[in-house]
Amino acid sequence: MKQSLIYLLSLFAFPALASAEKSCEAHTGETRRICEEGVRKSLAENLLMGETKFACEALICLSSLKLPRPNECTEPLFHFFFKTTKILGLIPITRLRTEPEKISFLSKCPAASMASFIRAAARGADRCTADKLNGDLAVWENGNLIAIRSGMPEYCTTYVHHEYVDRTGYLAPRYVGSPDCKGYWVEAAHYDQAVVAYNAKRESCMCLCW
Repeated sequence: MKQSLIYLLSLFAFPALASAEKSCEAHTGETRRICEEGVRKSLAENLLMGETKFACEALICLSSLKLPRPNECTEPLFHFFFKTTKILGLIPITRLRTEPEKISFLSKCPAASMASFIRAAARGADRCTADKLNGDLAVWENGNLIAIRSGMPEYCTTYVHHEYVDRTGYLAPRYVGSPDCKGYWVEAAHYDQAVVAYNAKRESCMCLCW
């Protein structure tokens, strides 16, 4: 994770980095490279602390769609999804962050050029699984589930296809059937099996028995 933080510094560069690296201008060649690498490492170790550190680590974790996430992502992503406050300064209360609060948290990482990714991650991260889509896209009428919409939400496509996202090994959920006949989302790995089961039910029930 530390190497990724150093890379984040060098890739998106905060003003402090550009200013500090000027001290290396007197050197050339390999000596200058070593000097600049030391500057980046020092900044990563000294500037990235507390919530700033967690915010930068969360950005790195959110830039990959590969699951399960590494153990190093557990704490920074907890801070991304949850906010802990204290009642009367004594009793800790943990709740889900709102979208604006997620943006505010990630923005503590001094990587200003990632603003569009921060917004995309705050809206779409962990909301694009089959289970989440089946819940978020459900259409209810008088307390009864009547359909699940088949279109992938904009917040998912924006996040998943963002230029900063690594989609290696990622397969997007797929929709089985049609909205007017009990269609639903499944993870891509289970799609073929789900289609067979869906078609069998549709033939025997005419969309009425489940």
